[in-house]
Amino acid sequence: MKEHFSNYKLLLMPINSHGNHWILLVAKPKEKTVSILDSLHHQNFKWLNLWG
Repeated sequence: MKEHFSNYKLLLMPINSHGNHWILLVAKPKEKTVSILDSLHHQNFKWLNLWG
């Protein structure tokens, strides 16, 4: 059975960036938004471009 992302209010995807730091991708399919939570406040355009 296939699920569509649009069936969910919120998707949380942990990403290991460079093997030593974790960031969290937050997608809200119904709002059509994608954001990154990063405790080190890096510019994470690479991940946003991949998923956004």
